[in-house]
Amino acid sequence: MSLAGMVDLPLELLIEITSFVAVSTQDVRQLRCVDKTFHRVATPVAFKTTIIHTTDKSTRGFLNLLNSSNIVNHVRDITLVEEPFLTEQPLPPETETMRMLNMSESSIV
Repeated sequence: MSLAGMVDLPLELLIEITSFVAVSTQDVRQLRCVDKTFHRVATPVAFKTTIIHTTDKSTRGFLNLLNSSNIVNHVRDITLVEEPFLTEQPLPPETETMRMLNMSESSIV
C-alpha cells in the first residue's frame, strides 16, 4: 500500500497504526511532518505521554505545551524525571557531607 493509499484509510485506523508503528516519541513527532493528515493522526499519539525533565529547557517546553490548546488536550500521562542538581562551581564540603548523610538516613528506612 502506498502512502497515498494510507491517507484514504479512516482516521481512527490511521491513529491505531501510528501507535503501533512508532518506535519512539521522536518518530511519531517526525511523522507529524509528513502532511496534514499525518499531523492530525500523529499528534494524539505523540503527546499522549509527556516526559518533563527538571531542566529549564524542558520546563519551558512544558509551559509552551500547556499554552497550546490543540496539543494539551491530547496529554494523558505526565512523567517527571528529576535531573541531578548541576552547578558550575563545586559544592562546599559541608553541603556534600549533608547530602551524603541524608542519603544514608533514607537508606535506613
